[in-house]
Amino acid sequence: MIESKTSMKKNELIERPVCREEYLGDYDSPLRFLSYLEQINYIKKIKPKKLLEIGVGNRLVLNYAKELGIDTSGLDKNEDLVPDIVADVRKMPLKSESFDMISICEVLEHMPFEDFERTLRELHRVSSKYVLISLPYASIVFDVMYKFPLIRTLTKRQFFEFYIRIPVFWKRHKFDKKHYWEMGKKGYPINKIRRIVRKYFVIRKESSPPMHKYHYFFLLEKRT
Repeated sequence: MIESKTSMKKNELIERPVCREEYLGDYDSPLRFLSYLEQINYIKKIKPKKLLEIGVGNRLVLNYAKELGIDTSGLDKNEDLVPDIVADVRKMPLKSESFDMISICEVLEHMPFEDFERTLRELHRVSSKYVLISLPYASIVFDVMYKFPLIRTLTKRQFFEFYIRIPVFWKRHKFDKKHYWEMGKKGYPINKIRRIVRKYFVIRKESSPPMHKYHYFFLLEKRT
């Protein structure tokens, strides 16, 4: 994952990689692990032969995928995180259709929104079929989960969840030395994101992890 810092007046991009100590320190939380699980479940469902994860972080997802027997590679601009490929996602030194699945979760918001479509084009080029992305979805969420005895026997589910989401469409995003933009805030409605994405991909599924609606996932299939 890449964290960025910018001088808005000069419109210059000066990138500062997230250091290894941050990923192994307070970066993770129970909610973030729910996000990792969501990512892993998509990978298990697709069962790719070759997986590229962009933004290696603590390598939890990469290591899990390797245990599933998947040929995995990690790409990150920060060489301190020891990725397999040190590169910028906006211009990857990879052949077209090199991987049948690419996962890029909680990365795109660390770059200016002007680079969003450019990055999607590059993902489209390198993937042979699927791309999984997740973005922060700024919203007010009322979330209720409940379970009862014999729920798995009767419904084959571990719990039920009901939630209401209200995007904070009136709120402007201010650069916080991490995120340049967030879906749901003023100027970045989810339908705008969908319109851009659909130029290059078919959206096969959208979801958020249980109890963690801030992370929003899109499973994309490449348009040919």
